[in-house]
Amino acid sequence: MNQTHREAFLAVAETGSFVGAAERLMIGQPAVSSHVADLERALKVVLFERLPRGARVTESGQLLLDYARRIKALEDEAEQAIAELRGVARGKLRIGASTTVGAYLLPKPIAEFKERFPAIDVTLDIGNAAETQQRLLDGKLDFSVTEGFVEHPALSTEEIVQDQLVVIAPPTHPLVHKRTVTGSMLNDVPMLLREPGSGTREVTERAMQRKRIRPRHAMSIGSTEAIKQAVIAGMGISIVSRMTVEREVSAGVLRIVPVSDWTITRPILLTLVKGRPLSPSTQAFLPAIRKSKSK
Repeated sequence: MNQTHREAFLAVAETGSFVGAAERLMIGQPAVSSHVADLERALKVVLFERLPRGARVTESGQLLLDYARRIKALEDEAEQAIAELRGVARGKLRIGASTTVGAYLLPKPIAEFKERFPAIDVTLDIGNAAETQQRLLDGKLDFSVTEGFVEHPALSTEEIVQDQLVVIAPPTHPLVHKRTVTGSMLNDVPMLLREPGSGTREVTERAMQRKRIRPRHAMSIGSTEAIKQAVIAGMGISIVSRMTVEREVSAGVLRIVPVSDWTITRPILLTLVKGRPLSPSTQAFLPAIRKSKSK
C-alpha cells in the first residue's frame, strides 16, 4: 500500500463516495477508482460496496481504515517533529569538553540555552582533550570546547577566549614568600601535573620546554580538583587555569605565585568537524559560547 493508494482509500472512506474523494484530492474520479482498484487487487479483498449513490466500507475496508488512519497520524506527527526540530523546539545537543572547560566555562551558557530551549536534551561529555577530539571525529559529539592544541586535519577550530595558566602553591610554600620568582626558580621543585592527553599538561610541558624549566615531576593526577587538594596538602606546586582556583585563592587556602619572566596563556577552542552540517541545536547554541569573546 503506497501513499497514493492510501490517500485515495481514506478519501473515499471518509467522504462516502468516489466523487467526494475526487473533489477532496483534486483529481479526476477515474483516477480515484483506479487507485482503489489497484489497492484491492494488491490486498485481494473488496474494500467498498459500490452503491447507486456512494460507497460503503466493507468489513475488510473497516479493518484497513483503522490502520490507514494510524499511519496517517504517524506521518503527521513525524512532519511536526521535523518542523519543531528545524525551529529548535526539540532535539539533542551533544557537547564535548575538556575537564576545565566543562566544569568552569560551559555551565553558564548551557544554563542560558536550556532556559531558552527547555525541550532540547543537552549532554555534556567531559574528558581530556585527546579523548574529546576522538569522540568528535567518531560522530558521538556535535562539537567540542577544549583548551590547548588541535592539529587533526579533519577538524576546524575557532578561538573563544584566552585562558591564563598560573603557578599555585600552598600558603606555607617557600616560593610564596619570595619577593620575586623567576622561571628558573621552579627547577627541581616538586610539581603535580595532569595526566598525559590533558590539554593543560600539553600546554604546560611545551611552555616549560621553551623556557628550559625542569621541575621535579612529583605525580600525575587525573583532575584539576584533585590537583588543588594535593597542592593544599603540601604535595607540591602545580600549574592550572586561573579560573579554576578563584574560590580557593579567595579563601586563602591556595596562593598564586607570579613568575616575573614567564606568562602562560592558551586558547580555548571551539572545534567542529570540517564539512559536517551543523544541527539546528548546534546553530542555536554557538552564539551563547561565542559571547565569551567579548568578555
